[in-house]
Amino acid sequence: NGETVPLASQAASDILTDGDPMWCPAGVTPGSASCTASYATFALLLGDPIFSSGGPAKSGVIWIRDNYAGADSSAILIDGSSLSVMKDYSLTLKGGWTGVGAGVNTSTPSVFDDRLWILNWNADVTLSDIEISSASGGAALTVQTSKKITLTRVHVWSNTGGGGANLNNTSGAGDVVVTDSEFDGNTGGS
Repeated sequence: NGETVPLASQAASDILTDGDPMWCPAGVTPGSASCTASYATFALLLGDPIFSSGGPAKSGVIWIRDNYAGADSSAILIDGSSLSVMKDYSLTLKGGWTGVGAGVNTSTPSVFDDRLWILNWNADVTLSDIEISSASGGAALTVQTSKKITLTRVHVWSNTGGGGANLNNTSGAGDVVVTDSEFDGNTGGS
């Protein structure tokens, strides 16, 4: 917020682990040295230097705070066409993150008010504890991969102009698993 904070202080530690979204290698606790910095939006996260060469050559998790609520001003697009290295590794979007270690509060999902699209992926895609509502201009949630799609506690509701969810496992090489999720009141899809 433009304030100077001593680097060795508790406030600096809180700032480093409180932001979102943040990408970490799979199995690594958020805030660790191998994670990206915390960003205010997905656009800023995907602009991180770690993604400039097409993404990291490893599976990873994007941690999203439980108080995340439409910080992006447009649709979120995670496209394997521009992340040519990363698209071959599993990607998880984990909402409901408490900001403390790897803690997730399943009763407070991360809320998106625009479209979330993951396209041209060649590995497993997992989403959990995410809510999408009030999006328009295409399916609110699109996941396109040649491998497994897993949704847990994902709620897609009251979206217009393109419908709710488009889960596209193009090659049939993996399952589509949907658990404790709802798709309700979406209009305009085919």
